[in-house]
Amino acid sequence: MAKKTRRIKKSEILLDPILKTQIADELNTTLNTVRRSLQYHYNSPLAVKIRQRAKELLLKEAESIDTSEDSYNESKKEE
Repeated sequence: MAKKTRRIKKSEILLDPILKTQIADELNTTLNTVRRSLQYHYNSPLAVKIRQRAKELLLKEAESIDTSEDSYNESKKEE
């Protein structure tokens, strides 16, 4: 009798639909493959590349967030 292995479900990587489309275009694959890879349904080499690219794009976006007090004060002046 074959031993059953238990899969640990990882959470989905949440990504803007525009970025999902960008990844699909960059890696020459379908949007469905990108979605399923970000949901950890696939674990192929392509799925790993998709998740790596998603992480890169998310980190790039996070770095662009300005959290300084000056930025806050300027936004209040514009209101």
